Amino acid sequence: MEEGFGETWVNPQTISLQLEKILQSPRFADAPRISAFLRFVVEKELAGERDQIKELIIGMEVYARGSSFNPQVDSIVRVEASRLRSKLRDYYLHEGEADAIRIELPKGSYVPAYSETRPAPSATKPRRPWLIYATAAVAALAGAAGMWVARNRTAGGGSPAPAKLLAVLPFADLTESKDLQYFCDGLSEEIIDELSRSPGITVLARGSSFSFRGAEVDAREVGRRLGADRVLAGSVRRTNDKNKFRVTAQLVDAANGVALWTSSFEREAKDRLAVQDEIAREVTRSLQVQMAARSAGGIARSDPAAYDLYLKGRYHYWRSTPEDENRALVFFEDAVSKDPNLAPAWAGIADVLASGPTRGVKADPTLIERARNAAKRAIELDPQFVDGLLAQAHLARTLDYDWQEAERLYKQAVALQPGGSRTHNSYGVLLSLWGRLEEADREYREALRLDPLSVQVQTNLTLNLYRQKRYQEAVEQARKAIAIDPTFRTIYSPMAAALGQMGRTAEALSVLDTLRDKSSGNLQDHHLALRGYILARSGDRTQAMAVMRELEKRAKSRYVPRAAFADVLLGLGENERAFERMEEALAAREVLLAGLLVSPHTEAVRGDKRYSELCERLARR
Repeated sequence: MEEGFGETWVNPQTISLQLEKILQSPRFADAPRISAFLRFVVEKELAGERDQIKELIIGMEVYARGSSFNPQVDSIVRVEASRLRSKLRDYYLHEGEADAIRIELPKGSYVPAYSETRPAPSATKPRRPWLIYATAAVAALAGAAGMWVARNRTAGGGSPAPAKLLAVLPFADLTESKDLQYFCDGLSEEIIDELSRSPGITVLARGSSFSFRGAEVDAREVGRRLGADRVLAGSVRRTNDKNKFRVTAQLVDAANGVALWTSSFEREAKDRLAVQDEIAREVTRSLQVQMAARSAGGIARSDPAAYDLYLKGRYHYWRSTPEDENRALVFFEDAVSKDPNLAPAWAGIADVLASGPTRGVKADPTLIERARNAAKRAIELDPQFVDGLLAQAHLARTLDYDWQEAERLYKQAVALQPGGSRTHNSYGVLLSLWGRLEEADREYREALRLDPLSVQVQTNLTLNLYRQKRYQEAVEQARKAIAIDPTFRTIYSPMAAALGQMGRTAEALSVLDTLRDKSSGNLQDHHLALRGYILARSGDRTQAMAVMRELEKRAKSRYVPRAAFADVLLGLGENERAFERMEEALAAREVLLAGLLVSPHTEAVRGDKRYSELCERLARR
């Protein structure tokens, strides 16, 4: 128990009243799923039905997962329990501070606990240590990741890690309206980006540090879980003057929890960009490393209002859904309309426009040209801007099929930012599609060393393991990623593919069912094609043909990637028709074709001359 609280028997009627008070608070009123979770476990416990408070039953009763719910695959209950613990903690630190009854959900259990409050000896409020925001849902895996980082500092085929490893946690939005989260995220990203260019220090990328939101943990615990030597966290709040805000930052030694540096910045709202730059430089000085000079173009000369729009765009872009990418594009375009010299926003435009074809959307020549011009503009403004180089490399890889040029750009980006997880991850994607799977494996593992909790990198590593026919390893890697973030839909596809290749058809189809449920009840074309391939391989030709008919039905109203048709046809053994569709996919510049050619699905046709020719033409276009 926290200081100031003691365990005791509490009247059930009093608990029921406290439950209703919590559920009616603003913090819970806007969170119906969390509220339903809390009501379910409290009411079951009060009714003496503790045997009903189990993960399986909660998933079926509260989250309507149905009788096919498998907690080993779908970790929604564990994730939501973490969110519930966080909300309860925040409730009692704020609006429930004076409540006489406390309801908790102890870690490791879904059975609630109750206590009556009593004043602490020296305060009427529980002592609040330095707050760092973390997600308890990744606690177990984060601990494993921390040990993995520690082991790999001196082993595993790579060079020893630098002496200082810093974790920059997402700054907390403490405003009443909670409308500055995009700025908080942008602030943390700016610091990560600046410090990753500095000699003598390695900065964990956003995928790991941004996993730590929502609950209080000690800096030493964060350091242990991620293998970090220093932890930076902070908060943003508005002052009494609504036109000003205050940013507080603190750097802590993860070994002993001692604050090494603390500072507060109070600025006009329009000075957000200046605050980001100032904090980044202060942190760097405190670590006694030399900050790399900002280039003449790009962020340093941008209009603050335009940069604010860019931050909002980047916030949505990282959410990685088609809807959020559309929102991001609007913000990026608004940003460059205000400041045509804002290189990051131009790179953002290129990233969004180039992302559609990777999901199976037909490449539109007009959008391709817009993407190419945006990436070119970003580089013109700042030749040393890593995001601009990556945007150009993505275009060369996904739209031009000029993989030699893409590799040159990726290598340049890695050289400029060797401590950046994103640069290694992006280069790994190209290498994997090129069939250079062992090289890709090294890049992904370096990216994971820098960002051990990145679900995106773990997904790419899973896919690369699958392409190497290391199916069991791929499944295990996928499970690690799902434990971190079960809402990240992309991970389920390579997991299902690996299970299918192992002959575990029922499990593979169950994983695809989970993916469908997380995709608003409708599989994307290439995921539906994967289902058809697995069915065909299992001998269920009837259901595989039903998938083909569904794809053909979809094709009557919109474009369906020809590579999706080819995938099912390969499973059915109709290789002639499969090659015809792959030729069409190449002519349409489908990014999915590259993945299909390196997939084990093409194993049976790799001795065919047409396969070799497709690979050669793909890498040359």
